[in-house]
Amino acid sequence: MKTTHLIPITEEQRAAAKIRKSIDQDRARLNFKVDYADHQYWIMLATKYNCRLPLWWQPSSEFKYLRRVAKKANFDIRLFVESTGCSNIKEYVSINSHLSAIGVVGPLLECIDEYFTNPPVFTPDKPSMPRKKRTW
Repeated sequence: MKTTHLIPITEEQRAAAKIRKSIDQDRARLNFKVDYADHQYWIMLATKYNCRLPLWWQPSSEFKYLRRVAKKANFDIRLFVESTGCSNIKEYVSINSHLSAIGVVGPLLECIDEYFTNPPVFTPDKPSMPRKKRTW
């Protein structure tokens, strides 16, 4: 594969990127929850649905990770948002701002797995009772 479109970076740029990465990791350790009991389970689900989890130091405010995972799994993200009780993705992310991006994507993976292993059965609504005629 040719990589002629990539601009070679200098040693100074490489060092600056390394410093920026360590600063981001320190910020994540201080401000976000980064250890999750379900982390190994989420890795297994990500492998099952052929998607990548975000890096552990990424903030949850970047909800592009939610969209990527849902798109990769061919899942309608509105179903997940409705199951959380929030009106949209921004509200869900703002409620969980203390979590890293993995902590927000993990429950989405669980919802995707639940949806595809036990698909919902839609039944037609029962016909409503006929209204009584008003006698005025």
